[in-house]
Amino acid sequence: MLVFLVAAFLTQTAPTAAAEPAPGPAAAARVADLAWMAGLWEGDKDGARNEEQWLAPAGGTMLGVSRTLAGGKTVFIEFMRIEETAGKVVMTVYPAAGAGVPFTLARSGPAEAVFENPAHDFPQRILYRRDTGEKLFARIESIAPGGPPGSDYHFRLIGAEPAGAKPPKAVRKEALVAASLSDVWSAWTTPEGLRSFFAPQVIMRLEAGGPFEILFNPEAPAGTRGSEGCQVLAFAPPRVLAFSWNAPPSMPTVRKERTQVVVELEPLGERLTRVRLTHTGWKEGAEWDQAYAYFDIAWGKVLSSLAQSFAAK
Repeated sequence: MLVFLVAAFLTQTAPTAAAEPAPGPAAAARVADLAWMAGLWEGDKDGARNEEQWLAPAGGTMLGVSRTLAGGKTVFIEFMRIEETAGKVVMTVYPAAGAGVPFTLARSGPAEAVFENPAHDFPQRILYRRDTGEKLFARIESIAPGGPPGSDYHFRLIGAEPAGAKPPKAVRKEALVAASLSDVWSAWTTPEGLRSFFAPQVIMRLEAGGPFEILFNPEAPAGTRGSEGCQVLAFAPPRVLAFSWNAPPSMPTVRKERTQVVVELEPLGERLTRVRLTHTGWKEGAEWDQAYAYFDIAWGKVLSSLAQSFAAK
């Protein structure tokens, strides 16, 4: 569920069950047609806060991250990816530490999309519909009669941005690495691998909520050594890793916050892997702009270091 954030129930009046969507030309749809989903959405349902963030279409994909907060703790998180595959639009949902589940776009309209996977246990259908610009309705349900009851969600766009507003900004970087998919995955998901290109000391455990602490200055005072307190948010071996991130100590306001980073790996050959990195969660303000500019340069250097670490082998 990039890093990314989900949203659920608002106290707006809405039907408790979604009407069967009218047939639409799903086969002709493209990822770009789903730009209306982009944005940062939030709401409350059953005593919990849900947050969901979708990045605008870019490079033939849309990325989403969602989480549920209850009692001051994150109790659920997942990562989503929408892409065009074999002439179809497919949304793959990656629960924390779980295998990805694909849902194919079955119906679509100007502001509605229905994804289905009849072979999945639950849900088998996921529906999104944008209403009046600032509201997003979603539903998960069964297709087969007698299945588990469905659930409705009503989201609001944070900041009440009008339809068509500029989507949340993100740092996006990409690199080609001369190594196998499994080797690059290991580089990102083991302390040994991260030390080979990222920082001299690493505290990392590949599990949801596990530490993802990259210590650039291990001898510095506690709290100023690197990404202390950051965590693994979700992962789907060997393709997707999401983790929280912070800013350098020189930017104290931003450092108190947590942004999100998603790393995607795509095999291009036996010893060639494309690495895509997306850094989201940016807020407004001079120091936030400074942090954004910093990481726009820094992540490029990190990916260059990764590529060089394998080129030297």
